[in-house]
Amino acid sequence: MFRRIPPLFPAFAILLFLILSCEKDSDPASPADEPSGTDTSTGAYDSGDFSTTVLDALAEDDDDHEDSGDYVWDPSEIIQISLNGSTIDVDGDGAMVEGSRVTITSVGNYSISGTLDDGQIIVNTQDEGIVRLILQGARISCFTGAPILIAGADKAIIVLADNTENHVTDGPSYVLEAG
Repeated sequence: MFRRIPPLFPAFAILLFLILSCEKDSDPASPADEPSGTDTSTGAYDSGDFSTTVLDALAEDDDDHEDSGDYVWDPSEIIQISLNGSTIDVDGDGAMVEGSRVTITSVGNYSISGTLDDGQIIVNTQDEGIVRLILQGARISCFTGAPILIAGADKAIIVLADNTENHVTDGPSYVLEAG
């Protein structure tokens, strides 16, 4: 009499054969085990003649990344922007007011305080350097767009002054200007 072989036995035998027949390199850190193009000893990626690390990339483009000097400025050079509900007052040069919008056109340090019910702080300058917006107890809302809009700047930084509470609120939809 013949005994019946369980139906899973042939599948198990084939799987066991495949596992045992696979050859494994005895060196776990073998380059064959690493994805192509990755050098794990340096963290570099090599694609043909291009080889760099993340730190190298950051160092090459250093001007676009923060450094401690970005948060140091001369308090005597601060331009005051006072928000008064639906109006804005600027004490100094470098910014233009039109209704409930102020457009900053020059690099510098701008202290913003007060409440703006429906308006915008716009940064749009071609100057090289840093535009610092120092929020000191500011409440800015804009129902139809971004309350703070960086339209153009070499570098713009928003700083929240110590021991202040600031609120920036936008509306449910934006109205984009033509042109």
